[in-house]
Amino acid sequence: MYGFYPNGYRRFPITTEPGDIKLFQYSAMQFLRPAQELQHLLHIIASQPHFARKIKEAASLNQTDTVKRLIRSTGVTTLADAKFTPDGLLVIFQPEDKQACFAIRLSLCW
Repeated sequence: MYGFYPNGYRRFPITTEPGDIKLFQYSAMQFLRPAQELQHLLHIIASQPHFARKIKEAASLNQTDTVKRLIRSTGVTTLADAKFTPDGLLVIFQPEDKQACFAIRLSLCW
């Protein structure tokens, strides 16, 4: 019925009061800036072949710091990490304030 869950999947209860939405709203508010930065980064990669090529070349040379520097050069300030494989690029955005609960993972194939 549930694949790898022969006894069903047990849903854990929400540990906070359902009426308390402060952290939920705060996390959503803090999400906006990284989401805008993500959109801007995607626009630059999509519209500037030279920039996209520089990122891919740096990744092919295993230059992680260069890849991160190039990403930050677009105005990204909420970059937590950038990783790459022969298949593509993974960019992770996290909030500056660790109390906000979210992470954005962007995965692009070369």
